[in-house]
Amino acid sequence: MTNPFDTPDTAYRVLVNEQQQHSLWPRDLPAPGGWSPVFGPDTRDACVAYVDSNWGDMRPASIRTAG
Repeated sequence: MTNPFDTPDTAYRVLVNEQQQHSLWPRDLPAPGGWSPVFGPDTRDACVAYVDSNWGDMRPASIRTAG
């Protein structure tokens, strides 16, 4: 069985949670609770490029804003 997260020919979406963390997610799988689509469906490369352009600080939002 092929892992759907590692298939380059699969269409993906980018999901974001309330902490503004991003996740690459196969289009055909339902988004888990607490995650919302913000980009796609598109190619894996396009989704990775979106994440690279929009998620510069990998710390959760609650940590970035504390202090």
